[in-house]
Amino acid sequence: MNHSANIFIKPENKGLITRASEVAERLQGAVLIEDGLVAAVGSVVVFISERGISLVKMGSSENPVFIDFTAKKIQYRQKNSGTRKEALARAVGMKKGEAINIVDASAGLGGDSFILAALGANMLMLERNPLVHLLLEDAILRAKHDINLQGIMENMQLINADSITYLDGLETRPDVIYMDPMFPDKTKTALSKKEMRLFREIAGADEDVNLLLEKALQKASRRVVIKRPRKSPYVNNMKPHFDISGKSSRFDVYMV
Repeated sequence: MNHSANIFIKPENKGLITRASEVAERLQGAVLIEDGLVAAVGSVVVFISERGISLVKMGSSENPVFIDFTAKKIQYRQKNSGTRKEALARAVGMKKGEAINIVDASAGLGGDSFILAALGANMLMLERNPLVHLLLEDAILRAKHDINLQGIMENMQLINADSITYLDGLETRPDVIYMDPMFPDKTKTALSKKEMRLFREIAGADEDVNLLLEKALQKASRRVVIKRPRKSPYVNNMKPHFDISGKSSRFDVYMV
């Protein structure tokens, strides 16, 4: 989608107008809703509240998209499966006491980066979509105020960039490049079905994933890991060296 077309910024109250104006300026072409202006049905609204930033679609039944690293769901995952025995940790090759450098080339909702950062990995998160980047940035800033999450947030760096372009200019090779691309058959378990419809519309499919895999294999020093729905075909028909399957997802591991 054209990221500035039909996008409106709505502050919850007058005290948030300055923040809303900053976001509108950043998302060039977005319209700030004030003084009775109403967003058109079908348009995307960046809703700025005291709680944080969320995305809403006007006149739709989809739930708002909101990223929250303090939410019970991700906290449960961190506490109960956030060990080096977890499929994700095994896929990226984490060893006890080793702080590996990982580039998450399709940061999205940030859940996998959060789990890996909680295990001690240094995460560089790349997200090219300006709206998704805005949500993720806001979630990280909020989490930094939570005393229990500050250490994890120190391991997470977020950049608004196209992954192929960014990796092309990368001089220091990361240990691992991780990819969780959006496919037409992709489901994001961190979101409900209604949230997912809006997220998919905003983020769009990662149609350049074949090129991204080729670039990642050139730039990673140890391995490239791609997260896929469990029964999906391999990216670019390239068979990985091995894969690790969970209940719904599969991690394809390409050793460099």
